[in-house]
Amino acid sequence: MTDTTLNIEATQILGKLAEVLPKIRSSKDERGNQLYDHEDISPYVEPLLDPIGLNGWKYTVWKFYTSFKWCDLPGPVVIIPICDISKSACSTPGGPLVYGIMRKINGDALVHPSLAAVFVVPPIKSSP
Repeated sequence: MTDTTLNIEATQILGKLAEVLPKIRSSKDERGNQLYDHEDISPYVEPLLDPIGLNGWKYTVWKFYTSFKWCDLPGPVVIIPICDISKSACSTPGGPLVYGIMRKINGDALVHPSLAAVFVVPPIKSSP
């Protein structure tokens, strides 16, 4: 697990994303968590990936109101909080998830809400 403070450029882009997030189309899953429309969110997320060194990685944007656990992931997951929704947002391992800091997790993780974030994973490479 590694935490990295976002640079000024990335923080400014993330601020724009936070501003438009309430206007982006989303759908709710069976637990009430919101998945934001990939096409609508892309113009705000794609510019963020380059200054943080994740250009070409895959992403999704969620607002979680429930806890969830990742197990047996094929690679790392980077969590980039879009805004501080609650002081209870955290991951195990790692601790609090806060705006301006991205967290890279390798391996199993438990994430507690409330949290709006970009979740980024490396592209899956095809076998030759």
